[in-house]
Amino acid sequence: MKIGFFSDTYLPTVHGVNVSIESFRKELEKMGHEVYIFTPFIPEYKDNNPRIFRLRSLPFFKNPEIRMGLPSVRNNSLKKIINIKFDVVHAQTPFNLGWMAKYISKKQKIPLVYTHHTRLAEGAASYLKSKRILPKLAQSIYVWSANMSDAVIAPSDEIKNLLKREGVKKPIYTLPTGVNLENFKSTEETRPQSAELRKELQIDPDDKVLIFVGRMDPDKNIDFLIRSFEKICSQTEKIKLLLVGSGFYEDILKKLAKKLKLSQVIFAGSVPYERIHLYYQAADIFVFASPTETQGLVILEAMASGLPIVAVKNGVIDNLVENKKNGYLLEFPDENNFAEKIIGILNNPKIQEKYSQNSLEMAGNFSSKKQTNYLLEIYNQLISEKNAHKL
Repeated sequence: MKIGFFSDTYLPTVHGVNVSIESFRKELEKMGHEVYIFTPFIPEYKDNNPRIFRLRSLPFFKNPEIRMGLPSVRNNSLKKIINIKFDVVHAQTPFNLGWMAKYISKKQKIPLVYTHHTRLAEGAASYLKSKRILPKLAQSIYVWSANMSDAVIAPSDEIKNLLKREGVKKPIYTLPTGVNLENFKSTEETRPQSAELRKELQIDPDDKVLIFVGRMDPDKNIDFLIRSFEKICSQTEKIKLLLVGSGFYEDILKKLAKKLKLSQVIFAGSVPYERIHLYYQAADIFVFASPTETQGLVILEAMASGLPIVAVKNGVIDNLVENKKNGYLLEFPDENNFAEKIIGILNNPKIQEKYSQNSLEMAGNFSSKKQTNYLLEIYNQLISEKNAHKL
């Protein structure tokens, strides 16, 4: 099967959408399928994969590392795309590259799948400080894009229900991104590497480490994590907060940590995805406070790494974190409550070990192979339906 992925974001940026694309791409190719990726051009970055097509782009004004693709029917790359006979095209965005996927779908008379990766309305509100007009515009665009496709993929039931409420009429399938469990497993080879990483980050062997992985953006609520960490530091010694990721909000967060005199906060910046497992393995508890997730893929990665989870409830991750099973999911948290749960785990090694083992077991339900097989079922069903209509 020849499959076209169309995305406004891709490598080298470390982003949940990119992780999802790579997870499905690798599994599909293991199964013998050809996956072509169409995405914006990134200056000074060279792809090793001949099936990646880069299109002209401009930097996004708030996050210059994110680029906006500029597809055009006169573009040489687009001419090459049209000559590839796909079986299905899959839009990973409702915007520019998603419109290109629709064009190819219509021209080749093949199914179009759209995945709704991000809470775009909330993102528009936090990025651009617009509470009504821009969020409504973003909503109207992704609802229109979803209804122009043959099927929609939602990473969680919460997002599926949201899309239905907002007016999406096309079939919606719940399909979280899977995790390659082997990549995150602690082994004799990775344990020395994670220990060396702790040294590089100036983390002492007896330090406890809380970790967050994700974009340094307002919607991730990282300032809440830092304020909660201040409460923890007032009661616990030898502890660090490791923040992995980058974004335009990073400088503001650094100023907050400095204002609170929290030298124990480590800003690791963006790291290559092939090394991210070492950061998880260097930690003791994964902390998360974002109210605007579509899936919480980093929580799955943390679980696959055997970490207890302390997170803020947002409706999306309810099937990933269970209170007193693999951590805590706090419905109405404040900094004191959040800190109290973390301290409770750190002070009880038996509980920490129990939550760790349960995280590992629960992550097994979301293997990348299992999720990719379901994606293929969706593709094959749509192809059969499209072929039946041609008769």
